Amino acid sequence: MDAITIFWESNTVQDLWEIISQSSGIMHLNEYHEYYMNLLDLQRIASPSFVPTVYDILRSYEPTSTTTTHNYNVGGVDFEMYDTGGRQLLEAENFPQCLEQISDKVDAIIFVASLAAYDETCSNGTNCMAEALEKFKYIVTNPPFVDMPIVLILNKHDIFAQKISHSDIISHGFTDYSGPPMDSDYGANYFINKFEEHVLIGGEGAFACHVHCGTNSNSILHFCDSLTREILDQLLQQDISRV
Repeated sequence: MDAITIFWESNTVQDLWEIISQSSGIMHLNEYHEYYMNLLDLQRIASPSFVPTVYDILRSYEPTSTTTTHNYNVGGVDFEMYDTGGRQLLEAENFPQCLEQISDKVDAIIFVASLAAYDETCSNGTNCMAEALEKFKYIVTNPPFVDMPIVLILNKHDIFAQKISHSDIISHGFTDYSGPPMDSDYGANYFINKFEEHVLIGGEGAFACHVHCGTNSNSILHFCDSLTREILDQLLQQDISRV
């Protein structure tokens, strides 16, 4: 504990951290290293009686590499969610096969992308946001999913707002961006439009987008409730239109 504290608080490490944190396009870091390395959090985590808080868990990361099934009951409604994985699976060659396996079981699509990934590079060398846009396009233009209700969640707006002050959008391949270079709201709207363009090409299904910060526990329950109602409303409207 003492050795970690001395290491983290040294001027050399702090200077290096400042350089690294502003170079996310070159190297990918867990955005919450600083949260865990905070002196008070280090003392708490090092305690023999340490029990993770909700905030600790929200800032933790466990990569997914296979399709997993999760069952939820929200407001009396049963949901079965198929999670096709995060960064690792998006880069995998078997992504189309994963979608094919679940295509006949899906009633709505929830696509989660990180706003903070706009200046990050995937292991295959492509820009992570460009990769997400490509996978989103693949889904919404794939015949089984055309005209299906789609909810886009652009997560990590808080990290995005920090990054955009020193890492502009244009320099990471999005050369058609014409907004203020340090405006996170304008930047978020730009990426919403990039995703929505693919929906307009793909079909006529209902589309909704939420810009969200997944570590804000105060808004998560409200967000999940509104998301559930939104999906159910979209499915109901589809059923009515088919009558």
